[in-house]
Amino acid sequence: IKPFLNRKEFISITGPRQSGKTTFFGILNTYLTEELKINRDLIRIITFEDRRILMQFERDPLSFISSYLIEGNKRKFYLMIDEFQYAEYGGQKLKLIYDTLKNIKIFITGSSSLDIRAKVGKFMVGRILSFYLYPFNFKEYLRANNKRLERIYTQHNNQIVEWLFQEKEFEVKRGKDIFEEEFIQEYERFCIWGGYPSVVLTKSELERNKILSDIYNNYILKDIKTLLELATERNLFLLSQYLATQIGNIVVYQNLSKGSGLDYRKLKKHLS
Repeated sequence: IKPFLNRKEFISITGPRQSGKTTFFGILNTYLTEELKINRDLIRIITFEDRRILMQFERDPLSFISSYLIEGNKRKFYLMIDEFQYAEYGGQKLKLIYDTLKNIKIFITGSSSLDIRAKVGKFMVGRILSFYLYPFNFKEYLRANNKRLERIYTQHNNQIVEWLFQEKEFEVKRGKDIFEEEFIQEYERFCIWGGYPSVVLTKSELERNKILSDIYNNYILKDIKTLLELATERNLFLLSQYLATQIGNIVVYQNLSKGSGLDYRKLKKHLS
């Protein structure tokens, strides 16, 4: 997002729970203060998990935002709001702030990208730039767990990219790759545990299971069910379990309906 920091538009960072959005704010804060030499007094990070702050914003958004601005300051103020999805009518309030206050750059994050799009997107067209923060890919997973294999992976990946886009030939070694077994072992772990940073950086299997369980329960049984007003938790749980076992296979609606206990019309609504 570096090229967009000087633009007027607000910035939205969405992504699944535990993908590193709050950590990203910390990294951005460091970049602003150390690289761009912006005064720390012109940067503030808040979270709407603090219900007192959330209530102040909802009651009078202009007064709330103005309370952070330094009187007489003509430089840009950077306000980072974590967990913005909790704000009621958040999109309308952001639009009011954008159209009314000057010299302020607001960043928002939301664990539920569905919720952020529904509440913010339609009101902030042309006023907000949206970015999606993904969990670790395989290369980033290796960087966190095995820097040696990450260097080898990067080297080979660069050779393939150069061959595809620059037609640069490279030598293909015959026979079995000496690193094959190590890569397969790491990739199997990656497929099992995924790329959530908190999971990847945790060494205990017990802790990884607990973190993944909480992510699943919050995302599937809370975010999706609440926002889309779907069926009971039991139906949603059965549907998600059945879909998880069908990755890479042809999905038959009739089987999904039997497995989840949903009739055809409700099933289509859930899937769409």
